[in-house]
Amino acid sequence: MRIEDLIQVIAQILATGGLLFGVYQYYKSVEIKKNDHYIQFELSSLEIFRLTIEFPELLELYNPDPKKKLKRKAGERLNEFASSLLNLFEIQFRSRKKKNIEPIIFASWIPWIISLVRGKYFREIWKNDLYIHYEPAFRKFIDSLIEIVEKDPSEKNEESLYALASQEFKNCIAIKNWKETI
Repeated sequence: MRIEDLIQVIAQILATGGLLFGVYQYYKSVEIKKNDHYIQFELSSLEIFRLTIEFPELLELYNPDPKKKLKRKAGERLNEFASSLLNLFEIQFRSRKKKNIEPIIFASWIPWIISLVRGKYFREIWKNDLYIHYEPAFRKFIDSLIEIVEKDPSEKNEESLYALASQEFKNCIAIKNWKETI
């Protein structure tokens, strides 16, 4: 074998190795980005929990059958809280559509979304104030969940809500079977 041929073979091996290393680095960076997204979402959810501790009246947003009308300030706070939750949910929704988060991570947010759409105050705020601020696919998703709740406000519709959410994500098994995994 001539020295020029040997050098050419070595150069091809090095180029292939460099390419493989580049592909490996790319996939590693994608995983790091996914992990960073997950951490950011979890930190944001911790902030939501902190708010409900500081302002317990915010939990009224989830109440399916509130007995009293909210005072103006509490109503404004509830509206802002609902917006914050929806912003997080919409980011999760879009991230899942783009496959930037794992199915099981998104599935863990579905119980929150279902609890939220069961809330009477939330449904009023959604229809009257918030609906217009969200992307069409997300609006359709929330509206579909609300439609199921309004047809049957009891918790008997739980399976239907999870099935609908699962269908939105190409029959995602993690969502569909979420209740069975806990």
